Amino acid sequence: MASRTDIANLTLVHLGAPTIASLDEDSKNARLLKRIFDVLLEQVLRDHPWNCALRRATLAQLAEAPAFGYSYAYEKPVDCLGVLGLVGDSGGNVDPNLEYKVEGELILTDESAAQLKYVARVTESGLWDASLTVALAARLAAEGAYAITGNAELKKAMMMEYERAKSAARGVDGQEDTPEVHQNNPWLEARL
Repeated sequence: MASRTDIANLTLVHLGAPTIASLDEDSKNARLLKRIFDVLLEQVLRDHPWNCALRRATLAQLAEAPAFGYSYAYEKPVDCLGVLGLVGDSGGNVDPNLEYKVEGELILTDESAAQLKYVARVTESGLWDASLTVALAARLAAEGAYAITGNAELKKAMMMEYERAKSAARGVDGQEDTPEVHQNNPWLEARL
């Protein structure tokens, strides 16, 4: 797996800039990439439900109910960057019929028991898959393009590269799930 320095160097290769030995070295490129790395990592993690960052949790109900609107409050997991939804009895999948609202660090719902599927803050680069690594390098390149190269047009090209990387990841991540089984629909069969 790629280290943070490897990802920074992939970013610099995208930009045609000299690579670095470490994010801690005293060079302009290392200082810039170190400064923006964690902020952009969180944004990239929130931009797509990367399989390597998905987590599930059974939430503990808080003693104090919300003032109005919902019956129960739960605290989000500390590593939660984005809520994908509450899980119902449908084989562990997010149930779109279970209503909830995220307010600050709380999840409000009318469900007396809550299981959550979410995107976690995964900061250990060894746990990231290749798709996330490539996307993060492209996003870092987009943000650092002008500061590193002085080329404003390169930022647009790198943002397009980032979007392509996310699109490719959707395909890869989608192949790692159980295929959907489509039942015959009597209404459609009657039309045949």
